Amino acid sequence: MGNPQDRLRAVHVTGTNGKGSTSYIIASVLEGAGYKVGRFTSPHLHSYRERVTVNGRLISGKDFLSCLDEVQVALRKLVREGVERPTEFEILTAAALMFFVRERVDIAVLEVGMGGRYDSTNVVKPEIAVITKVELDHTEYLGCTLSEIAYNKAGIIKQGGEVVVGPVGEEALKTIEEEARKKSAVIYRADNYVTVKPKGIGSFEGQLVEVWCPRLDLGEVFFSLPGGYQLENLKTAMMVLSRLAAKGWECPANVVKQALGRLTWPGRLEKISDDPLVVIDAAHNPDGAAALARALDLLLPGRSRVLVCGLLDDKDAEGFLKKLSYQTRLCVVTKPESARATKWREKTETAFKLFPKVMAKENIEEAISAAISQVQDEEYLLITGSFYLIDKARRYFTRN
Repeated sequence: MGNPQDRLRAVHVTGTNGKGSTSYIIASVLEGAGYKVGRFTSPHLHSYRERVTVNGRLISGKDFLSCLDEVQVALRKLVREGVERPTEFEILTAAALMFFVRERVDIAVLEVGMGGRYDSTNVVKPEIAVITKVELDHTEYLGCTLSEIAYNKAGIIKQGGEVVVGPVGEEALKTIEEEARKKSAVIYRADNYVTVKPKGIGSFEGQLVEVWCPRLDLGEVFFSLPGGYQLENLKTAMMVLSRLAAKGWECPANVVKQALGRLTWPGRLEKISDDPLVVIDAAHNPDGAAALARALDLLLPGRSRVLVCGLLDDKDAEGFLKKLSYQTRLCVVTKPESARATKWREKTETAFKLFPKVMAKENIEEAISAAISQVQDEEYLLITGSFYLIDKARRYFTRN
């Protein structure tokens, strides 16, 4: 296909959690500053087209098909030559890179699919590599220790490049630092350069914060993504934008403020109903569940909830559900619409150990309907887990 990745300037983002939000913040600010910005992300909520955007606009069906057709031509040639057929994600990556070149984007923000070192997105040579967090997830592929997972994610660091690192622990940091030394790369830890200070608790509409950052001191600004965990993502994103500014990518403070105030992130701590109060979030591992629980404790202090959850087979159900057991009166376990959710009834058995009351409903709509009927006064409904579940939940409330 002519190596389209070599014709792109890029920011390359990996991390156990936070990479989607961080990528979104970076892309939105750069777009606000007048640049043409491509963004490749995964997974999607409702449509594959969500994964490939330019300045926030989804790739058209016509352009998507055109790119996939061109990739298919290359695929047929590879298969005839005896090469193993590429995976779905590899095909999508190739199509996205081709589209961004066609569109002549100024910069592409690319989110790793899984891990980093062996991910198909790792063909790019980015302006900056970004590692948001390192936690235990996808252990059957990435390793069973934080060091092993960090080694995989640190694989996106390039020779002589730069890497911005978010809130990672010491074990993971040592591995990342070793990789950076081997490649003569410079590390910028966001915590050492950027300060993000909340001004109050905030709401589901966002939060007021103060931001200090090299080249991009903002002072007081409204940040429209709710949840304390988003402040860590904001800090990491601001460090990336600071380094881009140092490289000549101009982002005036007033433009950054405007961009941060109009962000919307469907499926992430999103309130989709007021009566009853319903919150959805695509947390799908223990670290994500812990961050979600902390955010809800601040936004809805003292209120108990009914929980609807659905996890894929490879997820740590006990670790995930344990983080949400506090303040949950009833847990409704359901089956995400995926071939990777065959063991959903085992998740129900886990739930019985952690919650005072448990229900099991294989059909997602039936699970949501049953949960709504159980919500008492002053309670709220939380729906979380797999993107396959969040997709159906958003459709349920849009329709109803």
